Amino acid sequence: DEVLGSIRGTLPPTRDWGEADQDLLRVLGIQLAGAIRNAQLFDATAELAEHKNEFLRGVSHNLQTPLTSIRMFAETLRLGRAGTPEEQAACVEFIARESERLSDIAERTLDWARLEAGRRPFVRTRTSPSRLLRDIVDSFLSHGTLPPETLTLELPENLPAIDVDRAAIGQVERRDVEVQRRE
Repeated sequence: DEVLGSIRGTLPPTRDWGEADQDLLRVLGIQLAGAIRNAQLFDATAELAEHKNEFLRGVSHNLQTPLTSIRMFAETLRLGRAGTPEEQAACVEFIARESERLSDIAERTLDWARLEAGRRPFVRTRTSPSRLLRDIVDSFLSHGTLPPETLTLELPENLPAIDVDRAAIGQVERRDVEVQRRE
């Protein structure tokens, strides 16, 4: 049971209010509470629908950008506008990178859907925070998104272990590396 508010009524003393009248007022109160709760749920549903639409617009935009680039480079190859073998290789490499980006976007979207449906459980493993942060920094450094001299990581080794989903953290790392590459 959840208290949504209270209704207070004053009964005129000119009438004898019996048990049936009191039952009728209780039913009216329950119906009013139900109507208020329905209005709250309707508002929450509308807000969720707007968030879903915003998410879908974002996914569409994120898919459209690499698709446009792939189409442009494929057209360049098809029409023979990439004259040298180096230009052709650069076009093929760009198409391969953008295709990987599309696959990553699709996989993240599917993971989100699985998570929302309760079909993608978090697999938590005990991890040293120092080791986790070093792995993340190493990932950024290995992809060339950060020059080595821009970051110094000094952490105590005796930090208490934490439970994390390494696969989820890896997805965030890959997304962040991709964002850094584009900037």
